[in-house]
Amino acid sequence: MLDKNLISEDIKKIQDLLKIVESFKEHTLEEIVNNFHLYGSLRYAFIELIGRAIDINQHLIKEGGADVPNDYTETFKILGKMDILEQEFADEISKSVGMRNIVVHEYGEVDERLLYNSIDIALDQYPKYCQKILDFIKQ
Repeated sequence: MLDKNLISEDIKKIQDLLKIVESFKEHTLEEIVNNFHLYGSLRYAFIELIGRAIDINQHLIKEGGADVPNDYTETFKILGKMDILEQEFADEISKSVGMRNIVVHEYGEVDERLLYNSIDIALDQYPKYCQKILDFIKQ
């Protein structure tokens, strides 16, 4: 059974995390990279933000009767196939999983510029994601 309260709570947490991510725009790349606490906080905010979206995706997929994929990128794409997200948007936002994987698993050196540039991308994409999910659970 679709747990709308759980999804709504996760959306609220994503929205709160977006406010935190937005606060990093006050800083330059150099300020963030040279401050252990700022850099760690930004990385953690991205991990949490994208992780919560993945959790929502998996729940929607499971409750929609489909098999939940092991590949987190695919969870966004499946929401496109389920007409919860537009397919083009689903394909675009799914790329955020790559950033999450780089940050979580520290594949090579984390590209600080890529992480910093992801602030604007997240602030563009994730409010749209939240609204689409909220619209879907209200149906």
